[in-house]
Amino acid sequence: MERTVLIIGAGNGGTAILNILLMAKDYRVIGVIDSNPNAAGIQLAREHGIKTAASWSRLINHPPDIIFEATGIDAVYREIAQKKEEHTILVQGRVAFILANLIQEKEELMKQSKEEAYLRELVFNISDNGMIVINKDEEVVFINKEAENLTGIKGEMVIGRHIHEVMPASSLPRIVQTAVTESNQRARLDNGRDILTTRMPIRNGQGEILGAFAIFKGITEMTRLAEEITNLKHIQKMLEAI
Repeated sequence: MERTVLIIGAGNGGTAILNILLMAKDYRVIGVIDSNPNAAGIQLAREHGIKTAASWSRLINHPPDIIFEATGIDAVYREIAQKKEEHTILVQGRVAFILANLIQEKEELMKQSKEEAYLRELVFNISDNGMIVINKDEEVVFINKEAENLTGIKGEMVIGRHIHEVMPASSLPRIVQTAVTESNQRARLDNGRDILTTRMPIRNGQGEILGAFAIFKGITEMTRLAEEITNLKHIQKMLEAI
């Protein structure tokens, strides 16, 4: 059920409330009121085709379901409280402003978290080493592109599943259980590919185990790199002899 909203006061608080309501599906802002025609909330309302006015009495003729009084002026709040329709909910400016600030802070934190997660994923996917991360329930929470290439497993098919459902030979659950790091271990993937891997537990600040991760590289690739290094050394000796 759609609810209609009138915002009185188009300063910081009213603008923040308007921004939130513009993204809400079940709320429709029918007007924004402010004596300052250049207020940020007034300009934003005009951009979205919402009616604006200098006096709230001009729009109160169409009683909204909710009125946000965002001026912070007690006299304005009392006047609206006296003249509004009985069914209309009036939200006081201070309450509305606190609510708007809390929601804005939450959105900013979510945005920051998403950006940080994107950067981490970007860095991990640039790496030429395979990486797989599981949580303490031994469920896959991350697999990078190189790990997909080496294992032949698609990330979207394994996230949230127990590691042994998709990689029965994985030793990562052992790391969660023992909390012991295993460095430079030779292993064989389920597809028969030989790798060199290091497995480590993931801990929080209190030392509690949150999960484990493995970083690995195909041995054939390492062999090729070793051969290239050997060839370079051979060429270097020839040049030095010449």
